[in-house]
Amino acid sequence: MFKKALSWIIARSPRLRQTGVMCRIFGHDYKLKRKITPYLREIECKNCKRQFGMHDELRCVLPLDDELRACNDDLVKLYGT
Repeated sequence: MFKKALSWIIARSPRLRQTGVMCRIFGHDYKLKRKITPYLREIECKNCKRQFGMHDELRCVLPLDDELRACNDDLVKLYGT
């Protein structure tokens, strides 16, 4: 109940959403943005809108920057997914 109430407050306050208060308290709430290969994905947090790259086999999540995004684009061209 507390998480739902806090989520409602943050959803109506863009400044709180941008600072990632919800993510700092409860952790990120990921959604799939793009599947690169069977083991590589681009994900995005529903709350703070930060984007990450995720590798399933290594179980690591990295912030998605321009360099990683370019690598992912090249992999999409190579694998055709």
